[in-house]
Amino acid sequence: MGYTISVDNINKIIIYNHNGYVNLAEIGRAWDDILNIREFVEEDYNLLSDYRSAELDLSIKEFSLITVFFIKYKSILEKKKQSLIITDPLTTAKSILFEEEVKSKVKFQIKIFSTYESALNWLI
Repeated sequence: MGYTISVDNINKIIIYNHNGYVNLAEIGRAWDDILNIREFVEEDYNLLSDYRSAELDLSIKEFSLITVFFIKYKSILEKKKQSLIITDPLTTAKSILFEEEVKSKVKFQIKIFSTYESALNWLI
């Protein structure tokens, strides 16, 4: 497993930190774990996803598949926020398209950041 997930009860966020190679299957496994965290599903906890130590290998089509997955969980995700920390320019560009698609279809607010501090501040 190339990721860790922790609960920050002080700031009411779930922190997902990925290291290494990230493909669609790996993101799916992480989301399966996230959707089993009571604080995320039943409470007002948001999500901070840190990909600074990861290499994301996702096509635009795969980003759209993630949106389809999110639609299945719209009742949990709507009105929640996720900050993505990404430092790779190409992945940032793809993520911006994904950000708008998810916001319009799921009402799940996703915003991209390059630093942990700014990502955390937006969530809290």
